[in-house]
Amino acid sequence: AELARVMAKSKATFIAKPTAGSQGKGIILGRRWADLEPIASRSKVAAEISGKQRTNSEYVVQQYYSNPLLLDGLKFDLRLYVVITSVVPLRAYL
Repeated sequence: AELARVMAKSKATFIAKPTAGSQGKGIILGRRWADLEPIASRSKVAAEISGKQRTNSEYVVQQYYSNPLLLDGLKFDLRLYVVITSVVPLRAYL
C-alpha cells in the first residue's frame, strides 16, 4: 500500500527484482503501481498457499537510476553484514 502511494506521487521509474533471481532474470521496470501489481499479487498468493511468511516469489523494489555509479565501467553492489550485539550502548560489528 505504501509503495502504491509513493509511485502515485512520483514520476520516477522503479525496478522490481526477484530475491531468488540472478543475472537480470525476472526484473520488471514500472512507473505506475499497475505495472508492478501483478507481481505483488503473485507473491501474496504464493505466501498464502505455502503458509509461510517468505517465499521464492518475493521481490525487492527500489527506485531505478539510469546513470549509476560505475567502477571500471561496471555496475556493482555493496553488501554489508552487520552483527548488532547491544543496542544500549550500541555495539555493532562489520
